[in-house]
Amino acid sequence: MPQFEHGATTIYYEEQGSGFPLLLLAPGGMNSTVDRWANATLNAFSVFGDHFRLVAMDQRNAGRSSGPLDIGDPWGSYASDQLALLHHLGIESCHVMGCCIGCSFALKLLSLSPDRFAAAVLE
Repeated sequence: MPQFEHGATTIYYEEQGSGFPLLLLAPGGMNSTVDRWANATLNAFSVFGDHFRLVAMDQRNAGRSSGPLDIGDPWGSYASDQLALLHHLGIESCHVMGCCIGCSFALKLLSLSPDRFAAAVLE
């Protein structure tokens, strides 16, 4: 099971394909997990798996990921996890795609690190 730790947080993630990286931020509200893509309006794994290096994760405290939230900036905790995953995988630049709550996650990432993302798709 691919996972990494940063601080007191453990993040589960999956990768598929090759090519330019595409960070996938799944629907599901606060239960945003890799598995949610299977029932999304557009299953990014089946549509983009042959064209990109897909990277998806279970968000903190959803699915197979866990960790405490920063009470002063809980939303920032999620962005920290997402950026830490990119760093862990050695990804300097990528596209980002968000579905449902994933759109809000993507917008936060764009505000924090706009130069890291080549394009964003908000579904």
